[in-house]
Amino acid sequence: TKGIIFYTDNQLKIKIAHFVRRQLAKIARRKNIPIVSASLKPMDFGSNIYLPLKRGYLTLFKQILAALEVSRADIIFFCEHDVLYHPSHFDFTPPTKDKFYYNENVWRLNSETGHAIHHILRQTSGICVYRDLAIKHYRERIRRVEKEGFSWAMGFEPGTHTREARVDNIKSEGWKSELPNIDI
Repeated sequence: TKGIIFYTDNQLKIKIAHFVRRQLAKIARRKNIPIVSASLKPMDFGSNIYLPLKRGYLTLFKQILAALEVSRADIIFFCEHDVLYHPSHFDFTPPTKDKFYYNENVWRLNSETGHAIHHILRQTSGICVYRDLAIKHYRERIRRVEKEGFSWAMGFEPGTHTREARVDNIKSEGWKSELPNIDI
């Protein structure tokens, strides 16, 4: 089964936030994919988990883990509040249970200028992964950050580097949806 976890700090421009959520809800209904949202303010979007925490990296990781633990889906798509997801993004199924998979078909759009660029990159907002692997990773990430503090040396996107300070030895691969997501 597939599921969506959606996380937000509730600080995005409301017009963009509503547009993104409407698009994601429409896709989820059409494809029958449940949404679990984790937010810093209560909201009516999917099954919502409200975390009364201050915005920051540790909080973000806790939001992700909370949504992962509430979801009952086998395969999870990470979705962020400032990304317009194309329906084809959710057609992907990870071929193995031991890696994080990243949709590398992304355009980044500056909402102020309208300028857009295409990147081939692995970012958290494009993750598709088996839930159990993600839970294991984020539990360890939170444990480390609570003990040592956050450091970019540990990496931000799971499985994307081999530095000694990484959280774990999980690997990653990329894929490209038929049409791109737009990161605003």
